[in-house]
Amino acid sequence: MSSHSFVRLFEQNPLFDGLRDHERDALKALCTLRRYEPGEALITEGTRDRNLYVLKSGSASVRKAVARGGAVHELRTVHEGETVGEMKLAGVELATASVVALDEVDAWCLDVGPLLDGACDPAL
Repeated sequence: MSSHSFVRLFEQNPLFDGLRDHERDALKALCTLRRYEPGEALITEGTRDRNLYVLKSGSASVRKAVARGGAVHELRTVHEGETVGEMKLAGVELATASVVALDEVDAWCLDVGPLLDGACDPAL
């Protein structure tokens, strides 16, 4: 993805509103672009995952287990430019819901570990 497209995607997301160019560059260094196939989980409820995801393309279902034995409730559908996994920024270690690709999804995976551990620019 070009640097311009990355900046545009992150500028459109309210979670990253107000970041300066050098702060966006620091975030980009923590990101990897990953493709998910339909039915593949970006996030699995109850697991540890240090990533926040920004969908570059495609759509995914945010789902919550409502009973033992597999009953699942769809909470919402996320699309290009939307973020999932942001609860990690609030210190929530285990995923509170699953996120499953509905079609082919390209997502920027932002490793929030360095942000939470203080290993990045303090302005972030």
